[in-house]
Amino acid sequence: EYLKEFPSQYTEEAGDKLFYLSYAQAWCSKNTDDQILDKFWRMHTLERYRVTGALQNNAEFARAFQCPTDSYLNPSKKCLLWE
Repeated sequence: EYLKEFPSQYTEEAGDKLFYLSYAQAWCSKNTDDQILDKFWRMHTLERYRVTGALQNNAEFARAFQCPTDSYLNPSKKCLLWE
């Protein structure tokens, strides 16, 4: 109701960006070389690839951040799990 009475040009855009930023922040980490090797041998994906892999395949992410087509975070070929 509040937004109907007091619309904001930033609400939807900021909300979309905050959603993706909070997702990425949940996986934020700094690994030592030993931790990287441990994850490799236990077959765990490094956090940076969990984030970029998911976001590269998300068209809504590219729209929210206006990523150019065929850029690192908006490749033209995407792996769609859900439509």
